[in-house]
Amino acid sequence: MISLIRVLILLELILLPLLPATSQFGYEHIKILFFIFSTSLMVFIWMVLLLQGRLKVYWTIIKLLSFLFVTILLVSSIIALDPLASITGRDPYYQGWVVYGYLFLLSLVISTVGVDLKQLSLVFVSSSLLVSVVALRQWIELSVFHLQIPNYAGRVVSTFGQPNFYAGFLLFSLPFLYKLYQDSKKWWFLVGILVTGLGILSSQSRIAIIMVVILAIFSILRPLKNKLIVLFGGTILFIILLVMAGWYEKVYQQEFIEPNSQQWLIDNAPEKRIFIWPIVVEGIGKSWLFGYGLENLNPVFDKYLKFHGDRTPAYYGIKNLVVDRSHNYMLDLLVFTGVIGLIIWLLLVFRVLFVAKSNPLLFSGLVIYLVWVQLQNQSVAHLIYFWLLVGLTDGKVVDKRE
Repeated sequence: MISLIRVLILLELILLPLLPATSQFGYEHIKILFFIFSTSLMVFIWMVLLLQGRLKVYWTIIKLLSFLFVTILLVSSIIALDPLASITGRDPYYQGWVVYGYLFLLSLVISTVGVDLKQLSLVFVSSSLLVSVVALRQWIELSVFHLQIPNYAGRVVSTFGQPNFYAGFLLFSLPFLYKLYQDSKKWWFLVGILVTGLGILSSQSRIAIIMVVILAIFSILRPLKNKLIVLFGGTILFIILLVMAGWYEKVYQQEFIEPNSQQWLIDNAPEKRIFIWPIVVEGIGKSWLFGYGLENLNPVFDKYLKFHGDRTPAYYGIKNLVVDRSHNYMLDLLVFTGVIGLIIWLLLVFRVLFVAKSNPLLFSGLVIYLVWVQLQNQSVAHLIYFWLLVGLTDGKVVDKRE
């Protein structure tokens, strides 16, 4: 039965990212439904084994902080602007408290039954390769044959409906690719690097591409024994490459300089963090302790934008935007669950990083995730990735106690 739970975990991880939109369910909706169904099945079997005494839950610091975080999310959702939306979720993400409750349960199951990292790496890489293949096929159809296919402002969407979503998922697979390389599966590694790299390039996600460059630099310098030299040398080399490629100037111009031009505002929708974040911060200040509940950023954004005193040219474009997420998970958490929830989440993150520091796969996976979510929104696949690493890391603590 324990082996069956492990198989279900691996099946969920390989299948969920591959689910496309249907005529009835969107890209995220179908993934949420599959996640709840598959996790319910494994949790049912897990609870039966607990009742039979064949499994035991050890309450570690990680489990306690995870439980506290989910509990604070529930409190914030009950007193939210829209409690029903906070608990069940709202279109298009459907990431209400129910989903967070299931994420917590998934981490509990994983920490209790354990998952073989070699099998997990093969599964994760296989799923990411298939996501990449779909993206590359779409890129050929869109750019070469000029076919009418689903896209996001001329960018391919793979099985996620959004280029940055699938680019982030591919980025998260890189530590698992490196694990295959360490396990002497060099063909898997070479094929994975090639296909995954092309998949990320086809997404045109600048943040994903830059993070791949950073990872490549530090991987090259990793054999050096002095960590300070690796950190300093890697940072300098990355800056040099940015300047040589002209990326720094281009990104800075596009993100901070051009949006302040009135002509740019006429020609473009102001979907920039430089405009969105100040309004989000203003809303947070009005309910900083417990926040407004999950999935309530959009009504908060509309409310404080409506009474915003600064009528700059950007205002008239921003007021027509639907802002469900801020492109920064810490800001999102402040909106959803206030300072208390954010502090507990940070304590959980620091504890997991501390425990995972001896495992390069888990530690690097967590660092990549944490950097990504401060700059991009999350699919449910990204949330599963984080709670998977939480469960795996907590499982190490359990193994030591046993």
